[in-house]
Amino acid sequence: MTSVWGIAGIGKSIVVRSVYCHLMLVEQWLKYREHQVHVLVWNRQNFTMYSWADVPHPFNLTDLSWRLLRDFYSDDLDAKSTAAIGIMEGQDPIQECRRYLREHRCLVVIDGLRSKDDWELIK
Repeated sequence: MTSVWGIAGIGKSIVVRSVYCHLMLVEQWLKYREHQVHVLVWNRQNFTMYSWADVPHPFNLTDLSWRLLRDFYSDDLDAKSTAAIGIMEGQDPIQECRRYLREHRCLVVIDGLRSKDDWELIK
């Protein structure tokens, strides 16, 4: 886990977004190359899922969990519709998010966190 913090407005999110996008692009390129030449050139420490969520204010863990899940599912329409059905059936987004994070190697960016108490709830 890595945290980036500092005075508001100095560009923390821009730096993190740049690294985040770079990692996703490298991952996609390596998957493409692996498929083309049938050789794995990556050390498998890579991430399988990515999510970026802005923290709701006032803080709400359920809302943050939905935001993370929506971003995880953004590229998979079948998974997105399954998640929507789960929402309608009263599925707990916090538990679903926890399950997802346990089952996948995820790079998650939580942007805009304002307090240690909110971080403790997330952990």
